[in-house]
Amino acid sequence: MTEIRKNRLLMVSFYYPPAGGLALPGSQRVAKFVRYLEQHSVSVLTLDPECYPGFISSDFHKELPIKGEKIFLTRSYDPFQLLLALRNGIRGALGKRKNPELPLPVADAGSVQTVTKEGASVQTVTKESPSSVQTVPKEGARALLQDFKDWIYDLCYFPDGASGWIIPALLAGRNIVRREGIDVVFATGMPWSSLVVAWLLHRVTGVSFVVDFRDPWIGNPFHQSKGVLLDRLGRCLERSIVRRAALITVNTEPLRDEFLARYPDQQGSKFVVLTNGFDPEDFSVLAAQSELAADVGPTRLILAHAGFLYGKRDPAPVLEALDYLVKSGRCQAQDFLFLQLGQVQLDYDFHLRYRELLELDLVRDLGQFPYGDCLTRLQQADVLLLIQPNTKTQVPSKLYDYLCINRPILTITPPDGALGQMITGHQFGDLFDQSDIPGIAQRLEELLEQKKSRGTLYANYTQRDSFNVQRIAAALDDHLLRATRR
Repeated sequence: MTEIRKNRLLMVSFYYPPAGGLALPGSQRVAKFVRYLEQHSVSVLTLDPECYPGFISSDFHKELPIKGEKIFLTRSYDPFQLLLALRNGIRGALGKRKNPELPLPVADAGSVQTVTKEGASVQTVTKESPSSVQTVPKEGARALLQDFKDWIYDLCYFPDGASGWIIPALLAGRNIVRREGIDVVFATGMPWSSLVVAWLLHRVTGVSFVVDFRDPWIGNPFHQSKGVLLDRLGRCLERSIVRRAALITVNTEPLRDEFLARYPDQQGSKFVVLTNGFDPEDFSVLAAQSELAADVGPTRLILAHAGFLYGKRDPAPVLEALDYLVKSGRCQAQDFLFLQLGQVQLDYDFHLRYRELLELDLVRDLGQFPYGDCLTRLQQADVLLLIQPNTKTQVPSKLYDYLCINRPILTITPPDGALGQMITGHQFGDLFDQSDIPGIAQRLEELLEQKKSRGTLYANYTQRDSFNVQRIAAALDDHLLRATRR
């Protein structure tokens, strides 16, 4: 009996296991799809782990290949460093020295650094669009020259810090498409450089491509402008990619609505929603541990937040509510414990502002953990926290893990955003606006009383099976077949 040929898919993703840390949501989404796609044989084009930027840890432990996929690793090069090397080479050839009075832009060490290995350098970015540059104020012509140098710096990292991966990935991808007989390319972003690679592969080889937006590119509330010209170029680039793509997938309904409004000339059926989801496989080996419970006592309410705290993702509403409960005398400091599992890089000194709560052992900043260890610590908590203020179209991927841990979920987000609508529509716990500190305090007090009377708290989220990634991958399978026929 002749075996039916599966469609051949190339996944283009800057993130893939073992990429963890801040890369975890993107790495997870692709790995889950690879595990459960049934109608496609998969190849993956991704970044060589030797070139990981500093914000990517190698602790998302998955046995590779996940499901027989072919994995192609490519290096990345820092375009700004290459430009500096070219300039210095030309200066050396002409016998000139650097002018110390006109320094080139120097990257803020807190946001961008460069790591070099075997001649390849890669930009290290700790948050999206890190275009901040330290410069010495100048006047007149020197100010204009410095502004031009700043613009060149930002251009080197356009559309994002993964820009140095575009050319190596394009060259490798062109060979993969031809050698493997690829039928369709699926690229996921952010970083948006992955989408650019898929678009360029389409232009070079004619292969159909699908782009996956895990976050908004245009209108992202965490975006830091690189100036009018580059922002406009970003909008033009997104427009070209959207119009050329056979299909656009997004992970929330409000994000789809934004695309429909921005591109009324495109058919509505071109934009489909593929939410993130939970993978039952991730929870099959979790073992309950009592170490934390013994440390904090049997009646203390343990609150846990997993993930990066930065920018607008600020735990202040919860911490202010806890502070109010203690200072008002309604509760004791030993009644609560807030655990932060992940990096903290807020617009203020977190440890200084909440020094008193830290000294009372009401707050513990535990830092970053590998994914499996993080799940175990979340399992030991009583209440799981989602903090997503001032966003309308984004749902953090950690929500789906929370659903599988069966603990009460307390969410800080606008009620009319994608996350707020999901929480209320599916009855996934409690929802509060970031300004409602009294309401948060009251709910924490209620949960504390439940903990004291019942022991460990549990929740039963009856609608969670809609977000089993096996179902979502099956839908992606069908969408990719449709895109191939276009």
